[in-house]
Amino acid sequence: MDLRARLSTLSPLGGGGRGEGKADHLCPGGEGQGEGSRLSLTRRYLSGSLHGRITLSDAASVPGDSLALLSLDPRLADVDPTRLLFVDTETTGLHGGAGTLPFLIGLGWFEGGDLHVEQLFLPRPGQEVPLLQQLADRLARASLMVTFNGKCFDWPLLRTRLVMNRLPVPDAPAHLDLLHCARRLFKRRLPTTRLQDLERHVLGFHRLGDIDGALIPAAYFDYLRRGATAVIRQVLEHNALDVVTMAAVLAELSRRVELTHDDDTAEDCLSLAEVSARAGHLERAEALALLAAERASAEAPCTTASSRSRADPTGRRPISQGALTLPPLPREPVKRTALDAWWLAARLAGKRRDWAAVAHRLNTALGLPGLGQEDVQALHLALSRVCEHRLKDRPRALVHARSGAAAEPPAAHARRVARLSRHLEPQHPFRLE
Repeated sequence: MDLRARLSTLSPLGGGGRGEGKADHLCPGGEGQGEGSRLSLTRRYLSGSLHGRITLSDAASVPGDSLALLSLDPRLADVDPTRLLFVDTETTGLHGGAGTLPFLIGLGWFEGGDLHVEQLFLPRPGQEVPLLQQLADRLARASLMVTFNGKCFDWPLLRTRLVMNRLPVPDAPAHLDLLHCARRLFKRRLPTTRLQDLERHVLGFHRLGDIDGALIPAAYFDYLRRGATAVIRQVLEHNALDVVTMAAVLAELSRRVELTHDDDTAEDCLSLAEVSARAGHLERAEALALLAAERASAEAPCTTASSRSRADPTGRRPISQGALTLPPLPREPVKRTALDAWWLAARLAGKRRDWAAVAHRLNTALGLPGLGQEDVQALHLALSRVCEHRLKDRPRALVHARSGAAAEPPAAHARRVARLSRHLEPQHPFRLE
């Protein structure tokens, strides 16, 4: 008897308690049907349904320009938002690789404003083909695949399983990874940007009784060994919530990049300014950087200083020391956000060659209290360069150069000071005796 025949005589893994074909038993809250070696479970969230503070159907009308800005990919501007496909997997391992098996694939799409969630569950290993074929069919109909960390994990894993099962790898649609988008917008405010962290802190939704993602592989193995369906129902609920949360996160990210809102923090405004600058929207980036600087100053506890007032947001006031105005002095060390916002605003003013605005913004940053010596030195060096090469104000350039000695190598600093000093020495006419 050859090896293939001997293997065919072995009992299926886990005995008869696995619950094959019992989709309704696994997911009593949704519709289920068994198809051979695959269970398909479906749920529908009606138009107008909320997830936290977010209306889910808003994700079906995200403008293409917002998608392009979020992804920093101008090709996504032409994507049809009604044909988005949200993809999330649950697997037997958390690190990928050829031995990792995706036993549950959650898919989400919109029809008439309703969010449909389909979950493809694998009751036992070795029969992935129907599941992968259904995934390929959904991808063929989508205009954009939306994932969370899918560029690094989900899609490479699914592509590997297609190859290992000798199935053609479909031409995947454009791919939007919400993890990268969330990191760009919330990295300054949130310590981590895991999907559940965004759900709590951005969407205002708190899961109750959710299974820890690290326990999901063990839960599936327990299902295979003992037919434990109770814990698999938790995994199914976890996966469905992940798909719904991705739709809500996309709607919220789009709302934030379209307009600024009163509840946007200084950190969020600055992050959005950086994203806009990377996308080439320089005018909007500059306005957001100034707004971030203003809000960072307003959010800090302030003392009254009669000799100081808010900085002019246009950055076009005279740059002499007497005319310079600074933000109110916080009692605590300045937030890093305020300093970074003024740096960005200065760089963006330099791109449009408004050197007076550059000097004004750097001076404003220099007046922030609580700066470290490294920041002070860097600002003085930048002001020295602007005053010397752009404003031709060599006396001020020399003052700033001497104050920023530690920001550049000693030899470069010595040459800068010598050059400026030479220009400021009295010039005597050459006379022949």
